[in-house]
Amino acid sequence: VSFNFDTTSNNSIRNTYAGILSGSNTNSIYNVYTSGTINYSSINTINSTNSDNTENAYIGGLTGVNSNAIVDTHSNVSISTHSEMTTNSNGVKQRINVHNGGLVGLNSSGYVLSSYAQGNLTSTSYVSRRRQGSGPLNNVYINIGGLIGTNQSSVSNSFATGSITSSITVHNDAVNSTNAIRYGGLIGQGSSVKSYRS
Repeated sequence: VSFNFDTTSNNSIRNTYAGILSGSNTNSIYNVYTSGTINYSSINTINSTNSDNTENAYIGGLTGVNSNAIVDTHSNVSISTHSEMTTNSNGVKQRINVHNGGLVGLNSSGYVLSSYAQGNLTSTSYVSRRRQGSGPLNNVYINIGGLIGTNQSSVSNSFATGSITSSITVHNDAVNSTNAIRYGGLIGQGSSVKSYRS
């Protein structure tokens, strides 16, 4: 599965939900197996001064976002994401949030039980912004985990075995920057985990 966005925009908000089974899951999933490859690429060229731009990407080997039960499920999906914002304009706000997980990008509620992921994960981001203008801002966060990118609920008796690679590149004109990669063999960011191995 491939998602490729190459756009020119201003004051934009882009939300992408991607998974081999579903982009966003609200139903119970039992005894499901997914395999394959997900390639996500987003390049956004911004040409307006003092514009506000946000990209949110939720990418998982099974589902991008989960809000129900996932039980006895296995994913063997390699995932690659690249998010980029570029501009020659002044005072541009750029925000990138990537949630990349071998099974689930964002586990917002519900639970994951007796499940595992094997795929290798890669996430990269690049931002370029001029420093002049009214309140330029740059925030890039990558949450990348072998099983779940960002976990806000319960995970039990689950594991992951894939490799993780991630990087953020910020142009030297980008100021007021808060950039972070949160990564883990099982979960990139989050808690509420019981009985797992990675």
